[in-house]
Amino acid sequence: ILLIKQLQEKINILEMEKSSSKQNLDDLVTVATEQNICAREKFAEIQEEIHAARDEAQFAREQLVSKESEVIHVLNEDLNSLVYVSTEVEVLVSEFQKSKASLETISLAMDEGLQDFAFFSPLIHEFTLFLRQSFEQHASLISSYQNVQSCLKQKVLDVENEKLLLQEQCADLQSQIEGLNQEAQKHDTSLMMLTEHQESERSDFLSHIECLEKDIASLSSSSLAKEKENLRKDFEKTKTKLKDTESKLKNAIQDKTKLEAEKASAERELKRLHSQKALLERDINKQESFAGKRRDSLIVERSANQSLQEDFRKLEVLAFEMETEIASLEEELAAERGVKEEALCGKEGLESEITDLTEKLEHSDTQLEHLQKDVMELKTRLEGSSSDQQQLETNVKQLLEEKEELAMHLANSLLEMEEEKAIWSSKEKALTDAMEEKIRLYSIQIESLSKEVSEAKRELESCRLECVTVAERLRCSEENAKQEEKYKMEKSLEIDKLSDELQSAHAVSKQSQEVLKSDIDTLKSELQSTCEISDTLRKELNYVTSERQSLVARIEELSKELASSNRFQIEDAKNPSEEMTRKVSSHESKDAAADNKQKAKLKMRLRGTQARLDAICLRHKQSVKESEIMNRKFEEASAKLKDKLASKALQVLDLEKQLSASSRPM
Repeated sequence: ILLIKQLQEKINILEMEKSSSKQNLDDLVTVATEQNICAREKFAEIQEEIHAARDEAQFAREQLVSKESEVIHVLNEDLNSLVYVSTEVEVLVSEFQKSKASLETISLAMDEGLQDFAFFSPLIHEFTLFLRQSFEQHASLISSYQNVQSCLKQKVLDVENEKLLLQEQCADLQSQIEGLNQEAQKHDTSLMMLTEHQESERSDFLSHIECLEKDIASLSSSSLAKEKENLRKDFEKTKTKLKDTESKLKNAIQDKTKLEAEKASAERELKRLHSQKALLERDINKQESFAGKRRDSLIVERSANQSLQEDFRKLEVLAFEMETEIASLEEELAAERGVKEEALCGKEGLESEITDLTEKLEHSDTQLEHLQKDVMELKTRLEGSSSDQQQLETNVKQLLEEKEELAMHLANSLLEMEEEKAIWSSKEKALTDAMEEKIRLYSIQIESLSKEVSEAKRELESCRLECVTVAERLRCSEENAKQEEKYKMEKSLEIDKLSDELQSAHAVSKQSQEVLKSDIDTLKSELQSTCEISDTLRKELNYVTSERQSLVARIEELSKELASSNRFQIEDAKNPSEEMTRKVSSHESKDAAADNKQKAKLKMRLRGTQARLDAICLRHKQSVKESEIMNRKFEEASAKLKDKLASKALQVLDLEKQLSASSRPM
């Protein structure tokens, strides 16, 4: 009996150890899955950050291209100013040639004038004085021109020196960028090594976990002591590895700070270069203004320089010298253009390298953050492993104490299994009832949604009917407008008839005075029927009846007044017609606006109903999916419980057989 109890206790201990080992394995698997999910999420975030960095790099490139275009524009303006100066020099040369021709003509005139030298001697004296004055003025002009030329040469030298400085700065930046590239490559290699090391450590941990599982299956008192020692050694090794990783992380952070400082210094140098460009542009504008002033002074003094021979010869010599200097300057400008193009190409390469370095730095930053997170996770795992070791030690002590109690709990466990069966059956019934209730609720919601859809359709039909009524109203308004136009035409025809009748009345009035009286009475009646506003005409007609002796003159005046009154009436009739047309057009525009508003409202309602329908459909689909998922989970749980119950029943039968077999020989 003692042997049977010991066997039962060992069996129970082994089962407990198996269950604990399975739980530990499940926990490790869940932790590994969570870590994989976190790693995927981090990878997605890194990709998003990379896309954002690429967008920022593109924006920076566009800004650099715009700045380069501005610099090229400034250089082109400088070249245009130099070309303008060369054209002005050519104009001066042409003027010198013209002055040569004029001097030749003057020399001929002087030959002729020498014959009359005695007569023109005072004039010659005055001419010599004038030549001296003009020579002095010309000498001052030449000196000013030489000063301008020297200033231009100095500015060209300054520009060349600044170009050399910029080239040196570009070379320094290139060297810095190469150093940064090398450091980034070193960081990449170190990060790759760290990732490989982490992967190897993970594989080692997994293999170690598998070994632990195998060792847990065949536990014994001697093996537990050895495993404790091995675990302590592994724990010390992991501590040393963690210290190494922390030192590497510190070094990487220091390298990152150095790279950021170098980046800030490069940005400062770029700002300084931009400020130098602005100063150069200001100097160029000042030169242009100074050249304009000099041009104005030369134009004023051209009229006084036509009678100078010796001065023109000297100016010709200076012009030839200037042409040679201009040619040399043009060659220098061409060389400088080539140098500028090369510098621009170098700038583009540097900018691309800078963008690549920034991207690499951001990537290294993200990798460092991931490494820090992995180190923290490893620390937490080590803490968990140490706590697991302590728990295992306590469990070993508790197992020795619980061996005697497990035999008593076997019968209780069987009773509990039966109770659990009853509970699971009741839970299955409750779940089926809940699912039926959910299905009923979903059907009620679907019916309500179908009612809402039918109501929306009815609203659409009512809106369509309203649109039809509005269109009919528009047609009626158009027909009314047409009828009003016809009525206006009829009125105009009646007015024309009245004018014709008035003309016939004038003809009859010439024949006889008595017939005129009767015609005037008829005209009064017709005027009263057609125009209610003709009070002035009535007064004049009464005045005509009182004065019979001056009928002829009065009748002519009446005819003139009638013609003018008819014109006013026609104009008065035209004004309301125009107002009616305006009103009709305004009504049409208002009706069109109202129709557009109603259509827009209907469209908004349709969109709202469609959005509601889509949302309802999505909810229905989600509810169906949730119900399917719940059914699957319930089926899986029921299958698992059935398998567990079957395995436990088999174990109980085996134990009963062992008990019966052990009790028979006794």
